[in-house]
Amino acid sequence: MKQRNKELLNTIKDKFNLSISFIKAKKNVKLPPIIKMDYEIFTIKIEFIDFVLISPKHQESESIKRINMIQEKYNLPLLYLSKNIVLPLQQQFLKSHISFISEQMIYLYPLLLLKKNRGELIEKRKSIPISMQPLILYILYNAKYHEYFDIETFQSELNYSTPSLYRHVKDLEDLSLINVKKDGRTKLFQLNKKISFRDMIKLLRSPVKETIFIKDEDFQHINKNNTYCLAGKSALHQYNLAVSEQCYAVFYKDTKGTAWDKLNYSSRYYEEYDEIQKWYYDPKSIIKIMKDLDAYDQNNVDPISLYLSLRDSGDDIRVGDAIEMLFENIERIYGWQTI
Repeated sequence: MKQRNKELLNTIKDKFNLSISFIKAKKNVKLPPIIKMDYEIFTIKIEFIDFVLISPKHQESESIKRINMIQEKYNLPLLYLSKNIVLPLQQQFLKSHISFISEQMIYLYPLLLLKKNRGELIEKRKSIPISMQPLILYILYNAKYHEYFDIETFQSELNYSTPSLYRHVKDLEDLSLINVKKDGRTKLFQLNKKISFRDMIKLLRSPVKETIFIKDEDFQHINKNNTYCLAGKSALHQYNLAVSEQCYAVFYKDTKGTAWDKLNYSSRYYEEYDEIQKWYYDPKSIIKIMKDLDAYDQNNVDPISLYLSLRDSGDDIRVGDAIEMLFENIERIYGWQTI
């Protein structure tokens, strides 16, 4: 291996304290001669994950087609090592979760995501605690109106106690989901847009704590003041007119009253029953923190929470298509682009 490539590889060993060892290939892989001429190929273990490590012998060797061919032959995650990687190739690597190390950036999936300016790495998290989600939703919905946020803004808009708000902000900073800068004595917070919008959404959880079914006449009686939002497939109706089941979202704490104890429940859906989703957070409160409501039906739950609640419900093709349309609409309005 060339000296410059060893130095690149040592950056993750020395700076980020990850164990690295070269290992013997588990099988004799037959590759076309052109690939052997253009690439150095090794098998390597980083921490507990085996990678096939490839490095181009010439800059002209960069070909995503050949890279994919190597990965298929080895059936291992791929780690691409090069001093400089052209932007289009970086974009394809990020999209395909192909790890790479260059002088400009480190992307080591699934161990690490992206190198920040100060040389640290953003850890990849499976999800963030559901208690923090309203805070993240507030920032997502209002980032195009405010470049930075402060504690006073959060306190005026969100129903958090001061200690829990400070704790959540600190946790989000530790998770590298928000950046912090100081303006005198005031701390200002900004969404970390070096994480792609899609990866940020992957970290969020479904707001649904529990689903129950209640006779429609009973629910209409308890909901006579229209205090609950349409959710699920009812809110998805604008993206798929064939969906018609009645579904509502309620804050789970609002279902602890004696009136709810007297309702007729079912464990499954019938025509005369409504689907009731008990949410971890108040769906109405999220609607209230959205600044841009002109083109949005406020009888529905907010679009990001709606997507999160339906994300794994695309078993029906029509519903799956509608969920995809919903996400494309969310990404168009609230998303951002990364490298």
